[in-house]
Amino acid sequence: MSEFYSLYRLVWAGLMAALISVGAFISIPLPVSPVPITLQDMFLALTGLILGRKYGLLALLLYLAAGTSGLPVFSGGKGGVAVLLGPTSGYFLGFALVVLAAGWVRRRSLWLAGIVVFIATMVMLCMGALRLGHFMDISPMQALLVGFLPFIPGSLFKVPAAIIIYKSMREHQLGPK
Repeated sequence: MSEFYSLYRLVWAGLMAALISVGAFISIPLPVSPVPITLQDMFLALTGLILGRKYGLLALLLYLAAGTSGLPVFSGGKGGVAVLLGPTSGYFLGFALVVLAAGWVRRRSLWLAGIVVFIATMVMLCMGALRLGHFMDISPMQALLVGFLPFIPGSLFKVPAAIIIYKSMREHQLGPK
């Protein structure tokens, strides 16, 4: 039974990696920022909530490995090591924080989960913005204006959406336990 359970979780990790990729394709370019709005952070939160920290990180690593190998799974249909190490590298580092935070609160109250995931998302956005600012050679304040501030309204929608989807899955006993 434990081998089946591990295989089941591995399949879910692959599914969540694919959904993170889909979230990268659903993007809205912003006139004030070189970084588009995507649904990746919603799927990152869902990944941690559904799979927990260990398998959630595995799903994220599968996604990053696919993109690093050249598959066009990053936003804008890009792939390759240069994208992973480029101006958006701070966001990629923050992805792990969102997955870990969501995995940590997955069995706790949904209110707490929403708060923790939102805070982790804000930290991820700050990390991304500051790294973006380094590449753009702009001040930290300017970096926050182009790489952080425009994404707050979307996060106010996407984090609750992830919590609602997770709540529905939990109530219907879908996904790994």
